Amino acid sequence: MRHGHYQSDGSLTQEGIEQVSKAAEAFKDQNLVIYSSPVTRCMETAAILKNAVVESELYQISWLGKYHMLPKNCLSLLQGETIILVSHQPTLYRIIDQMGANADNFSFSYGLPVKLVF
Repeated sequence: MRHGHYQSDGSLTQEGIEQVSKAAEAFKDQNLVIYSSPVTRCMETAAILKNAVVESELYQISWLGKYHMLPKNCLSLLQGETIILVSHQPTLYRIIDQMGANADNFSFSYGLPVKLVF
């Protein structure tokens, strides 16, 4: 999931908060493990998700904030039946590439989840 729309100071705008809150409704009855970039807009997005669901865990991972630090097979480092990655567009595209999928087939809009099943 790409973070919500943000202001010049890096925090979410009201629109961003509303985007993420609306998206979080889809997960309200699920147990989630949320992994987030440490960047403010991502952590705010992750906190909204965490507060909206029945049960969740939230972890901050530095390489989700810097796509050039992305480890090979990064998804194998994450655990959870249903996970949400909150990050930035370039990092999310690189993760898709690692999965062997064509990143051109995906669109990461602000505050909207993209479901990947593997």
